[in-house]
Amino acid sequence: MTRVGDVFLAFALFILYNELGTLNFREMVELAPSALC
Repeated sequence: MTRVGDVFLAFALFILYNELGTLNFREMVELAPSALC
């Protein structure tokens, strides 16, 4: 079960990186409202 969770976590991080261009959480919090609307 944890391997499935790891795969989905990696997939989610890949999507976030493609949408926001960073994996820095502080930058994501600042960029998310404008980038994901």
